[in-house]
Parts: sequence; structure tokens; C-alpha cells
Amino acid sequence: MLCLQCSALPLPLFSCTNGPPTSSANDVSYADTAQSLLHHGFYGVHGTPETTQPLGLSLILSALFGLFGYSFPIAVGAMAVFETLGFLASYEWLRRRVPRFVAATICIILLSSPLYFAWPTRMVYACFAYFFTTRAALLSADEYEKATGLRSCVIWGTVSQPLYVNSGWVMEMATFK
Repeated sequence: MLCLQCSALPLPLFSCTNGPPTSSANDVSYADTAQSLLHHGFYGVHGTPETTQPLGLSLILSALFGLFGYSFPIAVGAMAVFETLGFLASYEWLRRRVPRFVAATICIILLSSPLYFAWPTRMVYACFAYFFTTRAALLSADEYEKATGLRSCVIWGTVSQPLYVNSGWVMEMATFK
């Protein structure tokens, strides 16, 4: 029941993204590198390679811009979806360790906080995608540990590996020289 209720959470978050953009230098950097990836296949801006921002979010945004067009609300909407999915995955992970009421209370209090609500509806940062991918990786790692047969081990191992790699791509702060 909670999962059904939480699945509707991105809808109000999307409606809050149509206000004036409050983009910062990071917002512009991710959007510009996503555009460059989409149109030129180059990770950088104006011929200068990007060496400080992680690659993962720009890859995600370039895919979204290719599907829905280039706009700030598309990018911010993706952040709202990633945060919501991250909380759903967190709830599921917590539910396996603490009583459902405790897991639900933690997630609902954080998700309904004005601060947590404001971040993904106004800013574009890699932390939202990282939040979701790490929580999904934790869930798949739990399933992998519980797997008993060869088939389930292979399936959950195959699901886990891309999530680990994607988490690294989203937040990796390595330089690409």
C-alpha cells in the first residue's frame, strides 16, 4: 500500500518545476555537457574536456534531452523522480531491517521535509541519481546474498553490477585527461 501511495509522489514534484529556474553553475555544467554528449559525442563544452564533474548524470540528462527535448524542467523533473525512487528503495531496504512502521516513518518524514522537497524541484545535481542507484544496488546485493540457486545468483549478480558501475559513474570525481 505504501509503495502505491509513494508512486504518486513524483506527480506533485513535477508540477513544482515550472517556476523560474534557479540554476547554479553545476546545473549549467551538467546541461551543457549533456548537450555536447548528445550532439557531438564529446564530454565537455566548446571543445574543452570536462575534468571536474562526474560523467553519469550528463549521460542520463543527454538521454532525457534526446527523448523529450532540452529544457530545465525536464532535468529538474528527473531529479524529483530519482529522489522519489531513492526513497522507495530506501524504504524497501530499511523495511528488511526494522519494522515497517519505523521504515515508513523515516522515509515519510524525510520526504515530506521542505528542505528535501525543495532540492530536487529547483536544482540539478548528481546526488539524486546517486541516491537512487546506491539504494537499488544495496537492494540487489541483498537479493544476491540470499540467492541459493545458480540461476538466481547469475540474475542478481547481473543486475547488481550495472548498478555498482552506474553509481560510480554518477559520483566519480576523477579527472579525465
